Amino acid sequence: MVKGRIKPVSTAFRQLKLSWKTHGVPCPIHEGDKVQVVTGNIDIDKQGKVIEVDEKKGTVTVQGLNMKPKKIPGVQRKIKWIEIPYPIPLSNVRLVDPITNTPTQIRMIKQDTNDWTRLTSESRSELPVPKVDPFKDKKDGALDTGADIVEQVSWLPSLSADPFPAKLWNQIHKLRRINLGNRAL
Repeated sequence: MVKGRIKPVSTAFRQLKLSWKTHGVPCPIHEGDKVQVVTGNIDIDKQGKVIEVDEKKGTVTVQGLNMKPKKIPGVQRKIKWIEIPYPIPLSNVRLVDPITNTPTQIRMIKQDTNDWTRLTSESRSELPVPKVDPFKDKKDGALDTGADIVEQVSWLPSLSADPFPAKLWNQIHKLRRINLGNRAL
């Protein structure tokens, strides 16, 4: 008799299809790509830009698609509701061919230099991986430390001065002696 919990069949299949790395081929969808939802219950035939790719879970987050409300606690028991994009399974989206502007299958081809090239199946054109700047749309918030403060030098090491005050050294040595004494018991 087998002890333990048996995984449902759907979970086992999901684990098999999720990992792109098990087959040695990288995931064809990257951040910044334009994709179109081809199957699923929500936002079919809509296009959007990829915000995040989670290869481990096999999901992709697309800007403006699969929006769901999320509750955010506010000040004085006021609750704010904002809509954020939720992940979509990779199998439900396809990359958009930049020439024909239609969803297309991608063929991954390994080059002699061990680099991967993405080719579209419709126009047979090479699709470059988009370069994404992670700090492009980020703005400093009220609690962020300003760049001028971060760049200031707050401590300069010197060989003539101790790195810690004498009082702190004495406390450290005292605690060390107490700990060493406890081990001897």
